Amino acid sequence: MRKYIDQFIHIYNQILDFIKTDEFFALLTLSPLYFSWLPILTWKYKDYHLRILSYYSAINLIVFLAFLLIANILSWLPMLGTYLSNFFHLIAILTYLGFSGFLIYLVSNQKKIEIPYISLIVAWFDYFIEENPKANAPIAQLDRASDYGSEGWRFKSFWAHKIH
Repeated sequence: MRKYIDQFIHIYNQILDFIKTDEFFALLTLSPLYFSWLPILTWKYKDYHLRILSYYSAINLIVFLAFLLIANILSWLPMLGTYLSNFFHLIAILTYLGFSGFLIYLVSNQKKIEIPYISLIVAWFDYFIEENPKANAPIAQLDRASDYGSEGWRFKSFWAHKIH
């Protein structure tokens, strides 16, 4: 009996060690659970690799939801609507699971993810969220000092911008 308890404790410790690795977070991000990428993007935002994987997973979810929306709209058609709706629902599920599996395969085998159009969208996401020049620009704080006679007047703070 003691042998089984020791094996259990050993396996339990291996699982705990694995949960603390970035590989676990990468696999969790890409798993076909609807919003599994969102907490990883929030918690591990500074990790570039996990942030990019979160974007891929988010795009996969958006495509899945788009196919479900198309399936729902097609279900309103008379006669063939039900069949077309079921077909698009099947395509949505297969696409979602297939793309998740493909990304997990690439990450597990430490291969580079290069998907022509989707990589462009991911780069755009990363630019928009991480490298947006306005995100780090100072805001005018004109309420700190006023000139003569302007007390009580409201103003709107503006982001700094570059003039070309």
